[in-house]
Amino acid sequence: LTTGLKIRPKATAARAVYIQPNGPGMLWWLIYDVDREAAALAWEMGDLPPPNHAAINPANAHAHLAYLLADGVCLTEAAHQHPIRYAAAVQRAMAIKLEADPAYTGLITKNPAHERWKVWDIHGQSYTLGELAEYVDLQHPANQVKLIPGEALGLGRNCTLFHQGH
Repeated sequence: LTTGLKIRPKATAARAVYIQPNGPGMLWWLIYDVDREAAALAWEMGDLPPPNHAAINPANAHAHLAYLLADGVCLTEAAHQHPIRYAAAVQRAMAIKLEADPAYTGLITKNPAHERWKVWDIHGQSYTLGELAEYVDLQHPANQVKLIPGEALGLGRNCTLFHQGH
């Protein structure tokens, strides 16, 4: 992190402490940064489905929880905005239930292959956005974010940037 973010060859990246789980144009992983006690169990406390894995910091038990999507969400300028908005709404609602960092974008995550982290591999199944949405109330007022101009949170930043750029 001290040298900035750079795209590296896969073999080099695999040895890094932090990795970029998603490419620049596709969202395959929803990653949540939970910085509190028992972070790896935040999904149970939030009545959410289990993540695919939790990468846990052994020094303080804070964790990144990772959910693999069955169908990636295209984030390029050629993408349809409805799937991006839907993914952003699901991501935001889950972050609230997990009590995860709302400003965390998921751009980089704890590398589950690195020895620095304790990793809990929970399962290998993927989720559709619809399956994840069954666990949250997208219409609940707490999940309705009123953005301050020039400010955006989480995956919603992609929506904001798209609209500001056009």
